[in-house]
Amino acid sequence: MPRCRCCRRKKGLNAHRLCQDCAVCLHCERREAVSELGLCQQCHETPKVCALYQRGPHWTPQWEMHLRRKTAEVQRQLRRRRRLGAERLTG
Repeated sequence: MPRCRCCRRKKGLNAHRLCQDCAVCLHCERREAVSELGLCQQCHETPKVCALYQRGPHWTPQWEMHLRRKTAEVQRQLRRRRRLGAERLTG
């Protein structure tokens, strides 16, 4: 079962049934997420990192989706800024 709504809506799911946005580790954003917390094996085995991503009673699916939307928005803005900076240097 996909972990979030965006995974359910998107067609391109990986072997863990996660979309491309959810398939990377939430902490390091470098390796593939393998745990139910969305962490890679190395981050999941680090006690302080794992404790950081434990969901408390205040954590709701709506809050998770809000954070994912904000993260995606910031990543798009960063890509746009990098692309514009590269165009200024070459153009």
